[in-house]
Amino acid sequence: MGSILDDIDAPAKMLLIGKSGAGKTGSLASLVAAGYRLRIVDTDKGIRPLQSLILDPRYPYRKIIDAQGIDLRMAVRYVSIDTSMKLRTVTARVPGTDKTTTDTLLAPNDGKAWPKVMTLMDGWKEEDGTDLGPISSWNADDILVIDSFSTLAKCVYYFSQAMNGRLGAREAGYDFQRDVGEAQSQLSRFLELLSTSLIKCNVIVISHITWVDESAGVAGRPKEAMKDGGISLSAPDGYPSAIGRALSPQMGKYFNDCLVMRSEGSGMAVRRTISTVPTDGVMAKHSVYLEREYPVASGMAQIISAIRGKPLPPAFAEAFTSATSRPSARPAASPASKDEPRAPISARA
Repeated sequence: MGSILDDIDAPAKMLLIGKSGAGKTGSLASLVAAGYRLRIVDTDKGIRPLQSLILDPRYPYRKIIDAQGIDLRMAVRYVSIDTSMKLRTVTARVPGTDKTTTDTLLAPNDGKAWPKVMTLMDGWKEEDGTDLGPISSWNADDILVIDSFSTLAKCVYYFSQAMNGRLGAREAGYDFQRDVGEAQSQLSRFLELLSTSLIKCNVIVISHITWVDESAGVAGRPKEAMKDGGISLSAPDGYPSAIGRALSPQMGKYFNDCLVMRSEGSGMAVRRTISTVPTDGVMAKHSVYLEREYPVASGMAQIISAIRGKPLPPAFAEAFTSATSRPSARPAASPASKDEPRAPISARA
């Protein structure tokens, strides 16, 4: 038990959602410069943009990292999770009968990607011998990153298919719905694991956006209908992408903070920000006072600093002086500085 006046010393656990190319993975660079240790479950194979931002001296992060003597070998560790595919002959039951059919489809070789992820949670061991122990032994200087939950969900789905003897089968019919339901159950338990107070490290779950129509009382696909001779669309909400749509609206309950990556403009004029409030129909929330938006270059470090109540290193503050100023009143959203460091288009995940 506790008093509302007690300090709450809890790690940051958040969802970071946005469209592909909005800068989700690249935004993690500021966390390395702020002194956090990233441990990334890499299902999207998106490490290169982060590597470019951290190592290339033309960006500010490397200077800050060197000034603080951060050991990059241990500052960012990642394990890539692969699902190999090949043409396979898949046997499936015909719904409502005892008959089976066979199809030649591009299908996973196995459903082992999901068990590999869970093995990492119980004991993070890498092929080069690096042993970081179970995530339950990590502390508030560590950040577990799931990049991305969208792809991880597919790994869980393949695992469910394999358990049901349907690996690679067509995604239609009752059996497909059963596979999806079992995958959603496994993913819900995984989120429960990450949200428990026994996990004392910070957690960032990165996801793409899926649109869900809840107007009928259940989560479904956005609808399109004819009305007065024209087309009327339902008003769906944007949630983290999982498998199916039933889980997506429920994911926010496992996290106190949900951030939305936004990008405006195109080419070299593109502007990327991190929104802390619902934007364009996409869910967002925060557990402490935050500005409405932050620049992608420094925002993740600023946000986690605010959530944890831990000041940023002086070297970081000096490098992003304009970005870290916090006036007493919440200002209107303002354009990013022309001097804001920006990654090349190919390096913005």
